[in-house]
Amino acid sequence: VELFRLVKRERETDRQILAFSSSHDHRLVRINGHYPVIDGKTTKYYRYPIRTFDFTELDGKEKWTAYQFTRNVYPVWVPTHFKRICSIIDQMLSKFGFRCPRASGNWPFPRIWQLSPFAVRC
Repeated sequence: VELFRLVKRERETDRQILAFSSSHDHRLVRINGHYPVIDGKTTKYYRYPIRTFDFTELDGKEKWTAYQFTRNVYPVWVPTHFKRICSIIDQMLSKFGFRCPRASGNWPFPRIWQLSPFAVRC
């Protein structure tokens, strides 16, 4: 939220899930989304319960559900979120007069960036 606040775009994050968590014990799994509620300069963070289930019931029918959810976060949710962050960084670079090393061809880690699954999307 603070990154978005620097370029006055914090409203884009208001009540939007910005992170996920999963927790478990010997029987139950809880999957949550975490989101901010912005009221002026005050930001409060909340947890939204996405799913809670017992992976031991029904002969373990749900044992892979948390894994599948986590695996789907990367191709489904991360690219959109990553694109928003890139947009903010680009806006900050131009607003504060910085040159982007990646754009100038002097990016110190070109191989790492090219290996990123999001490199072509940003």
